[in-house]
Amino acid sequence: MMGMMDLADDPYQARCASFSLRLSTHLISQAGSASSNLAFSALSLHSLLGLLAAGSSGPTHQQLLSFLGFPLASELTALHSQISNVILADGSAAGGPCLRYASGFWVNDSLTLKSSFREVGGSVYKAEAHSVPFLRKGQDSRQFSFYIFLPYAFNGLSNLSMKMSSEPDFLNRHMPKKTVPVGDFRIPKFKISDGMEFSKMFASLGLDLPFKPTRDFSEMVDSPEFSHYKVSQISHKCFVEVDEEGTEAAAASAVECGMYCTSVEHEEPVDFVADHPFLFLIREDQSGLVLFMGHLLNPVDD
Repeated sequence: MMGMMDLADDPYQARCASFSLRLSTHLISQAGSASSNLAFSALSLHSLLGLLAAGSSGPTHQQLLSFLGFPLASELTALHSQISNVILADGSAAGGPCLRYASGFWVNDSLTLKSSFREVGGSVYKAEAHSVPFLRKGQDSRQFSFYIFLPYAFNGLSNLSMKMSSEPDFLNRHMPKKTVPVGDFRIPKFKISDGMEFSKMFASLGLDLPFKPTRDFSEMVDSPEFSHYKVSQISHKCFVEVDEEGTEAAAASAVECGMYCTSVEHEEPVDFVADHPFLFLIREDQSGLVLFMGHLLNPVDD
């Protein structure tokens, strides 16, 4: 039986982290002096674009792979197959985290999906196909952690984000390798509910061909008309709440076409008081996969 891919030591993980940080840095730079909080799931968007890549060909296919950081489609499908079948499998029955991972695609009932696209969508992305009338056992070893990257400077969030984005191994180098005693520990309760449209942002970052009329989506359905379609919009919604009970997070993306610790050493307590803007992420520590990312500017802003 094949074991879980060790993404933490694999270049795939670095490419996914780079994708997450590239989006985060762009969104922070676009926010400027605005005081709005932000949360999004780069994994959800990565999966959605991966499904689009599976149904595309030609220049659009190559641009999607390049944008996602994978020169070969086989590498991309191998990664997402491992993510959907192992890393994001619901572990609540074994005392692990309660996870729900679902995907789907809806096509007009006058169109017939290509069997190859239906197979990749179902087995790799867990995306069930729907026709509509319109034009692992024993102990769970996964560990999900909530990380806060607090810049030293009060207004240092933008510089921190750019540094993280420019250094592909930043996350792995700055993940804690041991437990430390903590003195004053305070983080704000917060709840972020965010909705964004990503097509314009993706286009500004170089992914523009999916939003132009081409014949490159001919791998989705057996229909000559569908090859002329384009992606009209990519919508994303995300919810993150942190309180005394823990962390709850959820995300959904839609496209329209038309975690190691060593023994505790005796050290001086380290204060951690998150009293200024910070960046946060939720990561599965065994694989190093980043599921959610965001920044908090104002804890009372819903």
